[in-house]
Amino acid sequence: MSKEYRAVIGAFGCMLTTIGLFGPIIHVPLIGGLSLVSGPDGKLMLILTLAGLVAIWRRRYAVLWATGGLTAVMASAAWRTMMRALPEARQTAQDAAADGGELAKALVDMWAAGLSIGWAWAPLAVGCVCVLLAALGPRVRA
Repeated sequence: MSKEYRAVIGAFGCMLTTIGLFGPIIHVPLIGGLSLVSGPDGKLMLILTLAGLVAIWRRRYAVLWATGGLTAVMASAAWRTMMRALPEARQTAQDAAADGGELAKALVDMWAAGLSIGWAWAPLAVGCVCVLLAALGPRVRA
């Protein structure tokens, strides 16, 4: 893989990762979409993405193993945490609504049914893979 292709693939991956960080990872009715960048892990992933762009600009592709790898590990940890928390949140809301009467129960059922995964996971995952692909290849001296 030539240096130019590595730079394009890496920059494209950083762009997709940034879109994934700012996009909605979960959609909550009445609240809207929540993004990863609102938490401390998301801010660190954004810093890692910017560090990856600097590494691409400086042609230090080996650094992309660290930036892309850490971002992928942090994103997968956020995914696992969210997938464990969704059923618990639904159950807690339904338990709380059981004491509130029929209207509260109907509202919570509607809220729990609308709780869904956002679209931002796709560009985040593809971006991490692109950054790691850019790290592959022979060592090139600038």
